[in-house]
Amino acid sequence: MFSGDERWKTLSVPTGDRFAWDPDSTYIRNPPFFDGLTLQTTPLKDIAGARVLALLGDSITTDHISPAGSIKKDSPAGKYLMAHGVDPKDFNSYGARRGNHEVMMRGTLRTSGCGIRSRRELKVAGRPISLVATS
Repeated sequence: MFSGDERWKTLSVPTGDRFAWDPDSTYIRNPPFFDGLTLQTTPLKDIAGARVLALLGDSITTDHISPAGSIKKDSPAGKYLMAHGVDPKDFNSYGARRGNHEVMMRGTLRTSGCGIRSRRELKVAGRPISLVATS
């Protein structure tokens, strides 16, 4: 990779110790959970008032529950992309846009291996999991 042709050798390469986020990118965005991130750790604290959204088995990974496949024009992710000037023919897939939290959080669980059976049961990778609703 270091001995390419002239075009390769003259590519503009950013400098610095931080990624230069493009605020207009629809492929990769700076997620808000990076805000205020430091190398210093904070002491662990008890979690209070949390509620379980889903209790998943050990064999379930983020690949099983992340949106996948093509992005449909009438989906929340498709509407987001169109609002940001992306033509539907250029949507690509959830996998290609997984670096954009805005697209991924608008995705659905209509992935292969996932199917909503009822409001309280979800099947992931062919295995039922329980959704826990608390008040």
